[in-house]
Amino acid sequence: MKLTPKYQAEIKALKLEKKFLEAEYYPGAVDEETRVRCEKRVNAFLDKCEALLSRSTAAHVLYRAAEELQEQFDEENAEEAEQVGKYIGDFMHIVGLDDWMEHL
Repeated sequence: MKLTPKYQAEIKALKLEKKFLEAEYYPGAVDEETRVRCEKRVNAFLDKCEALLSRSTAAHVLYRAAEELQEQFDEENAEEAEQVGKYIGDFMHIVGLDDWMEHL
């Protein structure tokens, strides 16, 4: 898999998005400190995946990066741990890996 201009633009838009805000079925992070900490983890994941794609990578490497991000949320509130899956899913959809949950 390789980084395309389309992927790059969509990943950039996802990185700029303010994360862990209140949404349908999600009350939002418990406080701003938690929200920012969680957002930084997701954005670091996006940066890592973008770098991997820029050098060409295999899908299984991106799946492993997603798994590592999920592990970082083991100590977070269950709702934040669940919400991180949305951001992983958004990224995987961008790069065409819609079946990503089967690989984690």
